[in-house]
Amino acid sequence: LQWTTMFPHRSCATFLRNRRQVHVASQLWLERKRVPNQYWQCKENQRAYLEWLAASLGVKCPSDWSRVTYRDVVKMKGGPLLKLYDHSLSKLVKEIFDIDIHPGIDEIIQPQRKNQKRQVTRGFWSNHANQREFFQKMASELNIVAKEDWYNITTSQVRAFGGNTVLNLYGGSLALALQSLFPETNWDVWRFCSVPRNYWKKKENAQAYLEDYLAKKLDINNLDDWYRVSYDQVTEFGGNGFWQTFGNLHKALVFVYPYHKWSSKKFAFKGKKSAQRWLYVCLKNIFPGEDIQEDFLHPDLIWRKQKHEAQGNSNEAKEHTREKKMQLDVFVPHHNFAFEYQGEHHYHHSKAAFGKALHLYSQRDEEKRETCKAHSVKLVLVPFWWDSTATSLKAIIDEQFPADSD
Repeated sequence: LQWTTMFPHRSCATFLRNRRQVHVASQLWLERKRVPNQYWQCKENQRAYLEWLAASLGVKCPSDWSRVTYRDVVKMKGGPLLKLYDHSLSKLVKEIFDIDIHPGIDEIIQPQRKNQKRQVTRGFWSNHANQREFFQKMASELNIVAKEDWYNITTSQVRAFGGNTVLNLYGGSLALALQSLFPETNWDVWRFCSVPRNYWKKKENAQAYLEDYLAKKLDINNLDDWYRVSYDQVTEFGGNGFWQTFGNLHKALVFVYPYHKWSSKKFAFKGKKSAQRWLYVCLKNIFPGEDIQEDFLHPDLIWRKQKHEAQGNSNEAKEHTREKKMQLDVFVPHHNFAFEYQGEHHYHHSKAAFGKALHLYSQRDEEKRETCKAHSVKLVLVPFWWDSTATSLKAIIDEQFPADSD
């Protein structure tokens, strides 16, 4: 942040004359344990502090303020200043720089200050009813209405709200605390920001995560389906600490299902078409109850590959036509929709091209498009930058075939 942008109304001479004074004042919060009375009441000191804070934390544009937390300001000796603005950094920045920033969770959960600590009797927190009341109050103030909202709350935020003693009763684990205090709720422990220590070393926990949650999300119907799942797909659905514990899907499955004969080569196979499989799963959600086929050989779509063969000693060549059915990644017969997942190698040279040149893929893609069009097959091309959601896939279909969007 430039000083001239902070003080546009001042002349250069005034700026140079006062810069030393502001600089000296800007160091008081560092040089002294307490600044003089009424020090933070001065807007010039507030501005000087924010400029110093911005330079220290790398704030270069208005949007950068959103990543500065309440704790950052307190750590940088700005706690007393925040008191003047209801402990809200967003209000302070708005007042001084006239910049609107979204208040972070640390502002909503204002750290408990000494004069706000509750004086409780001995054994108060040993009572489960008091513990429940604490989390219920926290939920009310933070507008936590569903169990899914708790999964985004960290233990640091609970402690900041005054729950340090409560968490310590459960080994510092929010998941264990809520499980114990609210047993009527079916908690998905693996979805919390952190899981209890050694949680994943228990086979029943890892198995519950794989079978009751991940397998349903990925539409896994038998153990061999795991071979066609990518690392990005499994990590998309949480499991905090699960992958740090096992390292990869193969080791996790061997731990949970040691009786199954797993093949490490199948997990590493580059041609397992994990993106195509996920495309198939999403289409089952878009077309529920429909007959959907993967790797479908269409009887009417034929490749026509030309090749020349020499006859005897003659220099003449005879041209032969070899016919081969086109294979579609996914086909929905009732709607006559064909879907092709276009990997990176369809757009530029890539290691995933399996040794084929880009122009060969381009030629085949063009021939497939023309052949599908000639036989009234609606070919939908799904690019590799698709975000893997059914919603965006539906948007791709609507964009390429708006007349068939219903």
